[in-house]
Amino acid sequence: MRTLVVYTSKYGSTKEYAEWIAEELGCKAVSAASVTEGDLASSDTVICGGYLHMGKIIGADFLEKNWDVLQPKTVLFFSVARAAQHVPERTTWYEDSVPSFIRINVPHFPLQGRALNLDLVDRLLVSVPRTMLQLRYWMMRDPNDLAAIEGFKPFDGVQREALRPLLAHVHTLA
Repeated sequence: MRTLVVYTSKYGSTKEYAEWIAEELGCKAVSAASVTEGDLASSDTVICGGYLHMGKIIGADFLEKNWDVLQPKTVLFFSVARAAQHVPERTTWYEDSVPSFIRINVPHFPLQGRALNLDLVDRLLVSVPRTMLQLRYWMMRDPNDLAAIEGFKPFDGVQREALRPLLAHVHTLA
């Protein structure tokens, strides 16, 4: 089985997961911007990964753009977000980012990422809801708001062991 891992990454979480997957499976990981038609054509299994930004999975469009080539292959998709794997919104984000005709054929593996050194635009995007929550907490003292505010702090949820379900699925394909 010839496997290829294709990823789109902004802050490095998705790339790190892709490299770990490639290392475990003895294949190569390549950014979606660098992948060639030859890379895709010579692969039996393609594992794609992207990251969540503003409710959309960046990199999911790779599936749709290349579906003619990917469709006869075994394809898996992983997404990286701040939210934990079991958060119900993860399903919504996946459904909003990947068309249904692809979703029914492609297993999805949500992974937790990191947010440590955001660029200016992302810091500004995060500051609005954080400030709104802080104001609401200041006025109402709701402990749920305080917990939500904590969620805006820098964090690192990238863990190699989070790949176990994806890797186990790949190993069942061999």
